[in-house]
Amino acid sequence: MIWVLLAILIFGGGGSSLLADQLKQDEQHAKEVLKGSKESAAALELLESMRKLSAESFKTSQKLTSTALKQARAHERPSAEIGATLEASAAQLAQLDRTLLDKREALRALLTRDQWNAIFQSDTTGAGGR
Repeated sequence: MIWVLLAILIFGGGGSSLLADQLKQDEQHAKEVLKGSKESAAALELLESMRKLSAESFKTSQKLTSTALKQARAHERPSAEIGATLEASAAQLAQLDRTLLDKREALRALLTRDQWNAIFQSDTTGAGGR
């Protein structure tokens, strides 16, 4: 259990930095697509807040991973104590993820289907869409 949570913290945070980079690109593209529209200011604000949340999640993940590794190296520390720290850390990251998803849904509700598709038309991951 402890190692699974530790792996989530270690590997879960790496994607957040990539997400922040992608959101920055999406924000730039949205400026072009939404130029002059009534949704522009609100949409750009949502994208910026999503990028900031992603960066916060990445930093939090790195910090929590460091703390968890230090605790794991302390042989005298009980496993239950380490597990509790990891569970709290995972809960904190999950809350950041939920907030990010809420903002994404707010953005989706704000934009028309055509605006959404125009902003997110290109798939830079090669995964076939968003």
